[in-house]
Amino acid sequence: MSIAGCRERDRIVLQLCQQESIPVALSMGGGYSEKIAHIVEAHANTYRLAQELFF
Repeated sequence: MSIAGCRERDRIVLQLCQQESIPVALSMGGGYSEKIAHIVEAHANTYRLAQELFF
């Protein structure tokens, strides 16, 4: 899955949780790219999006 695809997946899930008042806890996992920068960007995007939606 692309970084953009991961972000869109996260947006869909986190927006639904927000709309339904479902508590969310985030943790990092996975990271199978050979380029560490891609892994960091994908994980950071999840937290950035959560911050935009919940804070």
